[in-house]
Amino acid sequence: MKAQAIADVITRNNVVAFHAAFEDEDGNPTTVESATVRVSYLVNGVKTNADIAMETDTCGYVARWDSKVADPGTAYYHIEGKTGVTRAAIDGTLVLRANDANPQGGVIP
Repeated sequence: MKAQAIADVITRNNVVAFHAAFEDEDGNPTTVESATVRVSYLVNGVKTNADIAMETDTCGYVARWDSKVADPGTAYYHIEGKTGVTRAAIDGTLVLRANDANPQGGVIP
């Protein structure tokens, strides 16, 4: 089983949608018993992880993460699908952009 996913460079305060499609050994779409994405990012310079269960959708699986609490910079993700003892995983990065006018927490005072 293998996983495929795509994420973009985004502006902080947007919700990031992680999509994953799993395939069997022959390259055919397949389902998994569970799928999770872990996002690792900084909040005020401190490493933080968010573990999010993925839900099925028309494209496979999706999870959404609100980037408003994160510091600008690189965030890392790990998507994993499991069926029994079989696992498929993919790692990736995304860049959170924010200029001086982009408030952390998503609230303009």
